[in-house]
Amino acid sequence: IVMAAIFIADTVTDYAIAFAVFYCAVLLAATNLYSVRTVGWLSAACITLTIISFYMTNDGAYEIGLLNTAISLVAIGITSLLGIKIMAARTAAQVSQARLQQLARITSLGEMAASIAHEVNQPLGAIISSSNASQRWLNFEPPNMDKARLAIERIIADANRASDVITRVRALTRG
Repeated sequence: IVMAAIFIADTVTDYAIAFAVFYCAVLLAATNLYSVRTVGWLSAACITLTIISFYMTNDGAYEIGLLNTAISLVAIGITSLLGIKIMAARTAAQVSQARLQQLARITSLGEMAASIAHEVNQPLGAIISSSNASQRWLNFEPPNMDKARLAIERIIADANRASDVITRVRALTRG
């Protein structure tokens, strides 16, 4: 509708009035609403309407009209190219932002995995240490049952600690 109004105004006015430059506003608005392909088609339509309007206009100095039409065509072309570049830059920025968000999530996940591994490795290391001590005390002649019993109790306590860490991680992932 706006393009039709610009076409009519450009056609019925004198050559000295360069109404076709208003097509630039249409193209800039289109870059926020439509795809690159649609903006390209609108640009071609604006150029075509400007040329048709030039030939249909009867009032004014022909040379001035030719100059104004050329200026309008250049302005429409430059506006189209800049609009398409803005659209491409906007798309690239959105892609980069999505990649950055994904990288942040992966980094957070890696940090959380390292923390969980550390929390689980502590009791597992203690379990291994207590198991080795328990074996040594049971291999003595005679076996040192009291110390072996204490080592087994530490093994159970550390296994429960590791189990608690896993339970907390599961609860965290459910939430």
